[in-house]
Amino acid sequence: MQSKLKILVLMPIWHVNFETRYFRLVKILRERGFSVDFCIFTQEMNKRREITFPGIPKERLSLPQFRSLDAKAINSFHELFLRLLKANIVVKGTGKGLIETGKVISLLNLPLMEIADIGDSYAFYHNADIFVISGEAFKENIVNINRDVPKERLVIAGDMRFDSACEVVSESQKEDFYKRYKLDSSRKFVVFCSGAFQRMDEWSKEIHKRIVEILKDNGFQVIVRLHPSDYAGYKRPKGVEVSSNILLYPELPAVESYDIDTAMKLCAFMAVNYTTTIIEASIYRKNAIAINYHESCLTEEGRRMSVFPEKRFNGCGLKTPFKGSNGEFLQSKYIRKDAGLYRTESFRFVEFSWVGADCHISELPEVLKSKQIFEVDDEACSRHIEKYWHKRDGLTSQRIALLIEQMAKDSKLQKRMFISGARKLLFTLKYLLYLFRKTSKKQIYAVKNRISMGSTKKGLCE
Repeated sequence: MQSKLKILVLMPIWHVNFETRYFRLVKILRERGFSVDFCIFTQEMNKRREITFPGIPKERLSLPQFRSLDAKAINSFHELFLRLLKANIVVKGTGKGLIETGKVISLLNLPLMEIADIGDSYAFYHNADIFVISGEAFKENIVNINRDVPKERLVIAGDMRFDSACEVVSESQKEDFYKRYKLDSSRKFVVFCSGAFQRMDEWSKEIHKRIVEILKDNGFQVIVRLHPSDYAGYKRPKGVEVSSNILLYPELPAVESYDIDTAMKLCAFMAVNYTTTIIEASIYRKNAIAINYHESCLTEEGRRMSVFPEKRFNGCGLKTPFKGSNGEFLQSKYIRKDAGLYRTESFRFVEFSWVGADCHISELPEVLKSKQIFEVDDEACSRHIEKYWHKRDGLTSQRIALLIEQMAKDSKLQKRMFISGARKLLFTLKYLLYLFRKTSKKQIYAVKNRISMGSTKKGLCE
């Protein structure tokens, strides 16, 4: 049965730090006898405005690691539809701007698994038969955001991005890594995770630079881990054509995507100002320091009010000033529009529980002298892993493959797996109708805009 089934595995979003996240799953499925069509959305779809978050640059698919898995490019909805016609089961990731993708997939009514593959609580397409998420915390967030998602379809399996997190770095890998980034292997280095460039105001940019200066002044080597959108050139500030590290700290090396895993394993700890990357610290059994995290979420007026105390470091564990809910304060004029975690229900309040120190930048030199930043609380770390990542055993891809096998054996789903010639013709007509409606809407919007602009010009002339 399995040899007859074709699994269409779709990677819709280019998360540069984890662009190989599907590799193990694809290999496991093929080893188990499935025919796997591994396809990746490219930036051609961004150009066509068919997806929002960045697809992969087309040229990257010629790299050996993608070629070895016979990864195929999907450059348009038309190419996606043709792939769907040959599939029996669809497995895809989540992300912003994939609503239209979901509509195209739904036309064929194939069995569908969605995987939370980029570590956030993005909306799932509600027609999926199984939603795979990493941990209980994300399940709570998804239910809060997507209140009509059928809870019985939510399955916690871990995060396949971190299947390699528990593997040991070899001595040769260490040597190559230190040489590549010109680091002294006898000294500790810190991974500084920069936030999304488009969310930084001038105050935040200065804080980023000061954090790096203080780390270096206290004897630490620093390498930068760019935010994935920054690396991909997505949503950069107007007129800016380079990544944030080149503007803010050009002397520092930026870790390449293929070295993220090694960097996280070898570093002394993580340092951040404002980014949810901090919650990854536990999976690598590292501590993290969040510096002026809360202030970064405030407007200039909010910062002048000194809402949060400057002296607050009292050991490991990011402390939230709110209990249970952000309250009315977080809907006030004192919170920046870009303070995503504070403004949305993604995380109702900042609760990183164990991962490190929350400190004001004035305290940072003192914090860096504390032995606690190198001493991981194993019990608290394990609780955090269970809550966010389910397990740290390198077997998430195996668990997801098992779920796909169960889908293949489900008698109810089997009725939807095989499409007859007549049904293919029907679905093709549906797709053409979908394209017609989509095109018609664009034309209507374009006409309305022209009329609106014409009226404005007429008014100005009068």
